[in-house]
Amino acid sequence: AEYMGRISSIFAATDCKMRGLASLAMLLVLVDLGFAQDANIALDEPKSVDEKKFLDWLRASGGKLKGIDLANFTNPIYSNFKLRGVKATDDIKAGAELLSIPGDAIISTLNALASPVSPVFTENPQLFGDEQVLLSVYLMYELQSANISKWSYYFKVLPTRFHTSCEFASSELRQLEGSPVFEETQTRQQLFHDEFDGLFPFLAQRYPHFFNISASTFSAYKYTRLLVQTRAFGMHVDGRTVLGIVPMADMLNHDPRAKIAWKYDHTDNVFRMYSEQPYKKGSQISNNYGPRSNRRLLLDFGFVVSDNPFDFVEVPAPVASGSSLDKSTILTDRGLDGKQMFSVHLGEVPDDLMFAARIARATPEEITSYKRSMELTPRASSSGVVPRFNASIGVRNELAALSWLQDTAKSMLGRYRTTYEEDVALLEHAESLPRSHLNALLVSYSEKRIYKFLEDFASVHIPLLNYYNHYASSNSLSNSRLSLAGAEYMRNVLLPLQRSLLEKAYQENTQTPSLIQTGVAAALVPN
Repeated sequence: AEYMGRISSIFAATDCKMRGLASLAMLLVLVDLGFAQDANIALDEPKSVDEKKFLDWLRASGGKLKGIDLANFTNPIYSNFKLRGVKATDDIKAGAELLSIPGDAIISTLNALASPVSPVFTENPQLFGDEQVLLSVYLMYELQSANISKWSYYFKVLPTRFHTSCEFASSELRQLEGSPVFEETQTRQQLFHDEFDGLFPFLAQRYPHFFNISASTFSAYKYTRLLVQTRAFGMHVDGRTVLGIVPMADMLNHDPRAKIAWKYDHTDNVFRMYSEQPYKKGSQISNNYGPRSNRRLLLDFGFVVSDNPFDFVEVPAPVASGSSLDKSTILTDRGLDGKQMFSVHLGEVPDDLMFAARIARATPEEITSYKRSMELTPRASSSGVVPRFNASIGVRNELAALSWLQDTAKSMLGRYRTTYEEDVALLEHAESLPRSHLNALLVSYSEKRIYKFLEDFASVHIPLLNYYNHYASSNSLSNSRLSLAGAEYMRNVLLPLQRSLLEKAYQENTQTPSLIQTGVAAALVPN
């Protein structure tokens, strides 16, 4: 897969369909490393006593489960840990309702404001501008009286700890150095401390009948804060957004390919969840938390996806060589003037990134020549024109832009504690790694392989351009024929070979995720 990824990079900018195949080749790395276990079929195991009591309570509270049940699954990454989720007890059709949970059974900000503890919130509005904080404090109140809380059976099936990067020890967090999630985690950790310091011991002193001061610790607050962060739904109720933890609905695991919908039914005061795809009996039913990268999943929820199609890196914008009003004007016309970062996904070399690099590295003479000869396309507005992204300026300029891309990718890779190659070696022994270490490794690896792709892309294209330039720069007929022979070989041999190699890999790897299959199938459609 690594070899195919490198070869695929040769053509990634010239054939948009081949870019999809290049992406597939890189995504197959983790599949080859053993992360493609089937986690979609429920294990044949009985439910625990607490799970049975929770489900009995939920039904007694008016909750309805329609063709679904709790179940354990094989964890697709951590095979030593089981994954609790929700299975289909019957075949389910697209559009079917999966569950309905009464509003009174939901731990929501709406219920918090209608509860006995509501004066805490109404008398101190300056403390509760963030609904996550309000819901976290309400949960602290309920958990301090968990034995008599209406949600006591539900509390017994909740996790006792979390695996978000916010819970990492200092030594574990250092494994994320180089990734933006390192500083994002530190910021989130400080936010939790600041929130707690603004709430306690003040609330426990002012409302001792609601909060036990000895139990109102930072650890207790962080636990409820993470419960809210990892499990709460946003719901529209009476024209406002309400935050709530919905028992059973919060048990569905994330799948970026899942098609699912939910809504709060005002008429019946009920939360409803629907499947927008069919499921076979015994298969896992998943929620979709949205297009989140691994770094965001680790920070917000405490897990990662082994072949996450939404992973991306941010490449800093090139700094223009020399000041030029013409350069600024061209970038402004393209909407790129002042842009600081470019988002890049695996297998992509964004046109606007390369456009900015070409302009930034252009000489005054190249800018003048380019303005006269550049390809133009009508602007979306009523007047003016904008340059096409993919219009090159010249061989020297393209080499300069690719050199900048190569140097930038190397520089970004150098920020991490380990190299890309070291990560690949570690992933071959993933089962022996602690869970937090493996999570951190997969986040940094998913980012590094994008930078590595960019570095390889440039390192392959630079000698190719130099090769063609070497022969084409001469006026001799023989050298021109040599250059033409190289172009013919690329078009007639290399491109078909690349296509057949990756098509074979796609067809043989039956465990490739469906989203990737869909994208590559489109890439394989003949022109």
